[in-house]
Amino acid sequence: MTEHLLSAAPTHSVWDRSLTPRLTIEPGDEVQFQCTDASGGQVHPAMTATEFQQMDRTRIHALTGPVWIERAEPGDVLQVDVLSTQHRGWGWSSIIEGLGFLKDRFRTPTLFHWHLDGDQTRSLAPAVLPVRPFLGVMGVARAEHGSFRTRPPGSFGGNLDVRELCAGSKLYLPIYTPGALFSCGDGHAAQGDGEVCINGVECPLDVTLRFALHKQQPLAAG
Repeated sequence: MTEHLLSAAPTHSVWDRSLTPRLTIEPGDEVQFQCTDASGGQVHPAMTATEFQQMDRTRIHALTGPVWIERAEPGDVLQVDVLSTQHRGWGWSSIIEGLGFLKDRFRTPTLFHWHLDGDQTRSLAPAVLPVRPFLGVMGVARAEHGSFRTRPPGSFGGNLDVRELCAGSKLYLPIYTPGALFSCGDGHAAQGDGEVCINGVECPLDVTLRFALHKQQPLAAG
């Protein structure tokens, strides 16, 4: 088993099986992924709601990767073990008019900054919210050729936004292309059962994952 470190830059914001791998690993290896927040590093703790509206939204879901897993082939299953997650002390949430569950209550764009203190945040004091970081996006290259936006999830993984995919969890993904081409990003410090305002507590995140390969073991979703 070898441990690797993969920096965030350069990120990518599409699923495309023709992307050049940034790292090649063996099954059983561990990778520490440095992931920007979902904005691709555009949001910062002092940003205003007006500045937020001017973001380049083609960079949303900035992903770290892809990673080539040796001997991974279509029909195999990739097991992803989430070993650890570490936020960097801050996060953000936004509400845009016309989007999400609260779209009728907010008529002006809203951007809220969170201060993350270990496993909790008091940014909405007196309320204390637990912090349990996870990646909103983990996935492998899709079967289809071409470039695809990252918002819709699928059997390949992608924009799952499952808060239970925190440290200690496992994710199984069917492989559709040689090498699997795994990428991840969209860190969340916290989230409910879904994203009522189209995002959770978005944050940059360092995540350590371990990869195992199950040969020719199809999943029902595949």
